[in-house]
Amino acid sequence: MTHAGVPSTRPVATVTSPAYAGGVPTVLVVDDDAVLREVVSTYLRRAGLSVLEADDGVEAVALARSAAPDIVLLDLTLPGLDGFEVFRRMRTHRGDLPVMMLTARG
Repeated sequence: MTHAGVPSTRPVATVTSPAYAGGVPTVLVVDDDAVLREVVSTYLRRAGLSVLEADDGVEAVALARSAAPDIVLLDLTLPGLDGFEVFRRMRTHRGDLPVMMLTARG
């Protein structure tokens, strides 16, 4: 991977969990900031993961139900449904769904 055109010397992590049985894990990236969402998604795709994107909570909950991602990267400060409410709704539907909550606010 590169950052601003500079090659990275860090190895890219690979997913070896038997749960994927040779398939490609799917990550749902949820963020209303289009630039941040695209940067994160690009890095994940370059690491060999399948990526779905949502820019609001309603879309995120719908994708979590219809596409069954393996993990969710969830912004906490979404307009409308905030990240905490999105998390509750996702966990009500699928209690074992791993969710990493993120925020760009300090």
